[in-house]
Amino acid sequence: MLVVAELPTSKALAAPAKAACPAVALNENEAARELRLLPKALKAKTLGGKLFAVPWKPGAGFRDDIFYMFMLQSSVGSGTPLGNGMLGYYGVNKWTADVVQLDAEPPFISGRALKRYQAKVRSVHCLEGQISNRRLDRLER
Repeated sequence: MLVVAELPTSKALAAPAKAACPAVALNENEAARELRLLPKALKAKTLGGKLFAVPWKPGAGFRDDIFYMFMLQSSVGSGTPLGNGMLGYYGVNKWTADVVQLDAEPPFISGRALKRYQAKVRSVHCLEGQISNRRLDRLER
């Protein structure tokens, strides 16, 4: 009996599929790094200020299960809205790397340096799928 082996199809010869990459949340240091790349923060740095991303606990009504919350401060008061170095209150989504300002409309923040860093972090943490399925997570419970 003659057995003829089937030749593999072009699909079978294609490169093996990339292993599934499980999404991993950002850590607090990565979230704080994002804040240092906000347009306001970069402006404060050009004025000679040091930046401080201080973890902030706003209370039980906020989604700290999804967001890291921070106060962003500069050591230089000039160039800040109140002249006291306070740049604002921000949340960084652990699963999408989005940055939101708590007292702004629209709340989402962007900028070239921030977008580059977010792309890198999203790739490292396998968050690209989280972005395409993004829902507008609210800061408040």
